Amino acid sequence: IHWRAASIDTATNQSEFPTADSFEIDVTGPAVPTLTPVDPDPTNDRRPTLGWNAIADAAEYRVQVSIAADFASTLFDVTVTDTSWTPTSDLPENTIYWRVSASDSLANTSEFSATDSFEIDLTPPAAPTLVAVTPDPTSQQRPLLAWSAVLDAAEYRVQVSSDASFASTLFDLTVAGTSWTPTSDLPEGLIHWRAASIDTATNQSEFPAADSFEIDVTGPTLPTLTPVDPDPTNDRRPTLGWSMVVDAVDYQLQLASDALFETLLVDITTAATSWTPESDLPEGSLFWRVASRDGLGNSSAFSMADAFDIDITPPDAIGDLRIAWTGANDWQLQWAPSADAGFAYYAIYREAAPFTDTTGLVPIDVTIVDAAEARFVDPAPLTDQDGHYAVVAVDTAGNAITAVQSIAAPGPSPIFVDGFESGDLSAWSEIVP
Repeated sequence: IHWRAASIDTATNQSEFPTADSFEIDVTGPAVPTLTPVDPDPTNDRRPTLGWNAIADAAEYRVQVSIAADFASTLFDVTVTDTSWTPTSDLPENTIYWRVSASDSLANTSEFSATDSFEIDLTPPAAPTLVAVTPDPTSQQRPLLAWSAVLDAAEYRVQVSSDASFASTLFDLTVAGTSWTPTSDLPEGLIHWRAASIDTATNQSEFPAADSFEIDVTGPTLPTLTPVDPDPTNDRRPTLGWSMVVDAVDYQLQLASDALFETLLVDITTAATSWTPESDLPEGSLFWRVASRDGLGNSSAFSMADAFDIDITPPDAIGDLRIAWTGANDWQLQWAPSADAGFAYYAIYREAAPFTDTTGLVPIDVTIVDAAEARFVDPAPLTDQDGHYAVVAVDTAGNAITAVQSIAAPGPSPIFVDGFESGDLSAWSEIVP
């Protein structure tokens, strides 16, 4: 609006108009503010900060807060110059409505913004029910921890500790689901854990009574092996035995043809403290070891390996076997000494009839244990018939050939050859009186 004034005297003379003045009439209110929703919603913050956008020509803002959607009554009705406001006293647990209008310096006021609302929730959800860890004890150092779902829970707080009072924790974190697996190994020993539920307003339930479980990753003690006897042996299926370990439920047996166990012949698990092969083992040096394992799957280290030899090769046949009458009513056998490295003794057989196999026969002597002592005197030869003899070398594994060729004792040289003993008196037919 522009305006000016001129003066007029009594003679109606009018002065010139001075330079005009102007002024503005403003009856238009500022723009309506846009509210920033409270986050999170619901919230357990009873004095949440309420914010809105700045209006260019606004000098102040009117904030109304109510539990009534129509603002028939208000909890707060304040004017502020900033673009945010925090209640000066706690809001009640309820649905809260709020709106803002802007006023300029001429007191022109905008319409109120669209009403926003949020929920103040101070009631925590129910506590979850923990699911016991099984098995307990366990050798799993990252066991799954689980609990029941709570209807209005948004997440769960999990605490894990080796301290029953939870004065210090191994883990303290929130997860969205109803189970959680540790991201690193828990220590051996007694572990305590608990979980609380948290709703969308971040209200946390009480922790339920903590659960506990034991982590056991210590294997049982080492078994003690019983050496194979005899060693060497010609038993291709020898029984391998070891001591019982108190907390072991089974044992792992490995048998190999090399001391480093790089070529395994057997790798089995058994609950017994002995094992007998179901098929023949190969001839040669064999190595074996045993580890014990408890009910949690914890294994001991392997025992110190033991070794034994399987020897199924008999010594060579005895050579140059000779027999002679000693003149003292007995026979003396002599033969070439055995050169077998595993020599144990000589087995001497005597039968009434010739024989070519010692299977099932019982030797009359097994006392010569020096391979160089290659002779034997039979102190009790057969008197009513010729004896037939064979000698075999037996090694420390009990191997001996069975195929032999017995030799017969030739009998003593007669002093008189006259047929008298047989009833032939022809040599005595001419007797001079």
